[in-house]
Amino acid sequence: MRRVTLFLFIIFSITSLYSQQFHSLDGIESPAGQTILIYRLGSDQYIYNPIYKFNVQSSYEKPIMDAHSILYPSGTDIKSIWDFEFFQNDTSNFINIGDLIYVDYGSYIAKNDSVSFWLFMTIL
Repeated sequence: MRRVTLFLFIIFSITSLYSQQFHSLDGIESPAGQTILIYRLGSDQYIYNPIYKFNVQSSYEKPIMDAHSILYPSGTDIKSIWDFEFFQNDTSNFINIGDLIYVDYGSYIAKNDSVSFWLFMTIL
């Protein structure tokens, strides 16, 4: 009985440490009338969580915007997403903005998560 109790305690402790949370759950409708959910899944620092697209009818899910925060001993690699917007009547094309930190700090504007404009900024 003690082993079962200890086993259950360990399992529930581990799963609560790495819980996943939904952030900024939005919905859009495609021109064909399909409902598409757009959401972030991850930790409390939601700007560093990637954004996913889920088609309700086909149950197809894919990441559409990458975001991450990785700390190395020699520096950091950060890509955040502050905001995004889909083009009108188009569920495939979007524009997003955020910050990039890889050796230098800068902000970006991206179309379909491909950086189109990057502004280098010096932190004093």
